[in-house]
Order: sequence, then structure tokens, then C-alpha cells
Amino acid sequence: MKKATIGYILFAITALVGIVATFIAQPIAQDVAYHQFSDQVTLFGIPNFWNIVSNILFLVVGVMGLL
Repeated sequence: MKKATIGYILFAITALVGIVATFIAQPIAQDVAYHQFSDQVTLFGIPNFWNIVSNILFLVVGVMGLL
């Protein structure tokens, strides 16, 4: 067999195992305090204002990357 064919077969097997595992696995319980962020300020009607606004930089960098 060619190396490319072996690679495709290994990829297909790995993908199939991942898909099956996704459906078999039990949900992972999430801590109820997960969304209790350190900043709980509500400004301009936005809860956790500084946690939300701080992500604007990521938006800017993402747009710059697309351009």
C-alpha cells in the first residue's frame, strides 16, 4: 500500500473512533459556580461588563487577521 492510502485509512479509523466515543461518553458535569466571575458589575445594562468588554481586543485582532 502507498503511504497516502495508509494515512487515509488511519485518519478514517481515528475519526470513526472519535465520533463513536462522542456518542458513548457521558456528559461532564460542570461546577455550578462556573459562571460566578470575579467581576459582577453591571454597567449600561451589560452584566459582567468588564469581562465582556475586555474581549473587544480579541474581536479587533480577529478582524485584522481576516483582512
